[in-house]
Amino acid sequence: MATLHENAAPSWNSYRVATFGGQHDTHIETGEDYSSVTLASIFTMEPQAKSKMAGDAFLASTYRSFDARSHEAQREHGAFVALVGDVDSWDLSLETIQAATERFADGAAWLVYSSSHSRDGDQRWRMVFPLDREWPFAQWFDAQCALFTFMESAGIPMDHALSRAGQPIYLPNVPIAYKDGTPLRDAFGDPIYYQTANSGLTAPGLNIERGIVAGGISSLRQQRAADDREREALRKAASERRANRPQREGVNLIEQFNATNSVATMLEICGYTQSPRCPDDWRSPLQTGDTYATRIIEEKWVSLSGSDAASGLGHKHRSGCFGDAYDLYAHYKHNGDHKEAYRALGREQRGNVVQVNFRGDDQDPGWEEVPEWVQDAGELGYEIDAEAEAEVAAEACVDALGFRLTDWSTDRYAGEAPPIRWLCEGAIPQGVPALFAAMGGVGKSFMAIDLALDIASEVIAGNGTRRILGGPVREHGSVVVLGAEDAKDSVHRRMAAIDTGGRRAAALGRLFVVPLPDVGGPMTLIAGQSGEFMQTAKLEALIAQLQAIPDLKLVILDPLQAFVTANITADPAAGQFMWSSLARICASTGATIIACHHMRKEGAATIDTADQAREAIRGSTALIDGARATYALWSASEDATRRVCQESGVEYRPKRVVHGAVVKANDEHDWEVHTYMRSDNGLLSDANDAGKRAAQKVTAMTEMQCLDFLKHIESRWRAGRPFSAAANSQDRYAIGFMQREYGVSKFVAKKQLDDWFHAEMVVSEMADKKTKLVGLKVNKWPN
Repeated sequence: MATLHENAAPSWNSYRVATFGGQHDTHIETGEDYSSVTLASIFTMEPQAKSKMAGDAFLASTYRSFDARSHEAQREHGAFVALVGDVDSWDLSLETIQAATERFADGAAWLVYSSSHSRDGDQRWRMVFPLDREWPFAQWFDAQCALFTFMESAGIPMDHALSRAGQPIYLPNVPIAYKDGTPLRDAFGDPIYYQTANSGLTAPGLNIERGIVAGGISSLRQQRAADDREREALRKAASERRANRPQREGVNLIEQFNATNSVATMLEICGYTQSPRCPDDWRSPLQTGDTYATRIIEEKWVSLSGSDAASGLGHKHRSGCFGDAYDLYAHYKHNGDHKEAYRALGREQRGNVVQVNFRGDDQDPGWEEVPEWVQDAGELGYEIDAEAEAEVAAEACVDALGFRLTDWSTDRYAGEAPPIRWLCEGAIPQGVPALFAAMGGVGKSFMAIDLALDIASEVIAGNGTRRILGGPVREHGSVVVLGAEDAKDSVHRRMAAIDTGGRRAAALGRLFVVPLPDVGGPMTLIAGQSGEFMQTAKLEALIAQLQAIPDLKLVILDPLQAFVTANITADPAAGQFMWSSLARICASTGATIIACHHMRKEGAATIDTADQAREAIRGSTALIDGARATYALWSASEDATRRVCQESGVEYRPKRVVHGAVVKANDEHDWEVHTYMRSDNGLLSDANDAGKRAAQKVTAMTEMQCLDFLKHIESRWRAGRPFSAAANSQDRYAIGFMQREYGVSKFVAKKQLDDWFHAEMVVSEMADKKTKLVGLKVNKWPN
């Protein structure tokens, strides 16, 4: 008998769902839409021959914009057109899966195919049920749950991860072999174990408002409402109990222990032997006879042993003693000292112990008749003094904070302060997260690899004063470079071009350069948005591997945005979270993290000073301020390039000279602007001496530079942070600022400031009477 849809293709045939090339294929950085396939084409698709994680996958939604793999984006924008299932356990046959699938579909279209690692003894399956129309996430989610419930009631275990909005569903795929080497294809390349079955393309799409799926959704929603009512009732009852509970922390602490440690568990832990006849009867390790004189009655134990009573165990009665789990803990683990046991409970988090099978004496004489007093034993009382309660409360506060305030008095800071440990002296400290920013093409990645080679190889040119990132390398050890932009061959060519003195060979076993395009693509360590950020499982795995590398000194992430999907360029909270996460790597390994980053294109060609370079770094202020140190590179002006090339005796070429400087630091750093010369191999080499000689030939500041600096003096005075003429005033030192900002020599800057003092255009006055802060002030402006 022909069905209604037998002669006309239902609309689901034309639905196009997002598809992508494996687990690591993402368009979040490129902004491109994902490719698509029709649901109908999946029904007739031949299996690919790719590795499991590289196999093509699809989403159950027609939304395929650049963020389609985001669960949040699919929840908001997704139009879902199929229910999907994944069966990865229990080795069920195709006949079993097909029978349940047909019952659930109830005449609608369905598809079943074996998954990539399915084989004899371990058959695994995927299910696809096209829908008769598009559905938003909320309704689709309920339908997915109804599918899971139905299949599990039929004895088919389901992977509930497929109810997540952006969860990949892998298309038909059979790798060459299983991960243990078991062949999955024959000598001709044909699949050995692959199986598939379907309803055909003429069956209608599944209507989730009718039949089995509609009933499942209705039951789910009814149960959800009932659960909500039950949770609300429990919440109210718990709230009332808390309100009426006596405020005695000691009782609560002991109650918590008894609630999480059964009497039977504690008896076993304390060395009791269980009776083979009656599991409630136990023999105490203090007993000298063969009887099982201790019995569990409800949530307490009662002992008729005179030895137990004589030892002070628990609470005495006329025939022995009795107590609860806490009494056993106090007696056997703390020698009966209840105060010490109570203190220990404040420090410990104890879990239930899994009980095991016990063997006893086959001639068990059993337990004597329970005396009448047991029925009236009532609640046990404990006298815990206020001192012990206060100690436990204080320890709980220490545990919650992770430190004790009073441990950090000034005795921790007595004597000489430890010197800064430098990775690159004056620029990058050891063991902190740092930012390294530059325009594309300036030479940032070359310099990062150069630094990695020097640290890992301990080969330093000349007399040990070769400068990288503005200062000599002071630490040597292992280095890890994670590069997300260049493939292995490109990295190989780059390292060969800059390898001097056999540094690659010397760094063997200590320098590890991972080209991410060759191992799966970008590696997200920090994810999230809109204030909800997370450290991914890959960050945890990376930290674990880094901790296993001996003497690790440096980890380079190049570029930063390949490792963070949170919006660090616009969201200050994202930037703060990222730096806190990267600081975990530093704290757990002792290594420095250098994150390579880009500058904005607009205005980058007009950078003349370190402050302008800082402003040109892409991202919010939190991105820059969150780093313990930020080093920037920028191309020198044409005039400066010509002067430095002339001083160095090399041919002038545009972009040949690069300036670099620390533009943000938490500790005292070298704030000087350094000069680098690009070699023929692309490597930036220190040319600071030539840069200084070129700067010294500038005999005076320009009129515009003078006016600009006077404005800076006035602005800093009004802000309460005036410049100073004293060399030890750090970032307030006027001459240092002039050198950095205008690229002039110290001689020129000092001469200009002396001229202003002589002409009384600039004076030194007290800026704050309370703090007696003295600084520079503009006394009169030039005509």
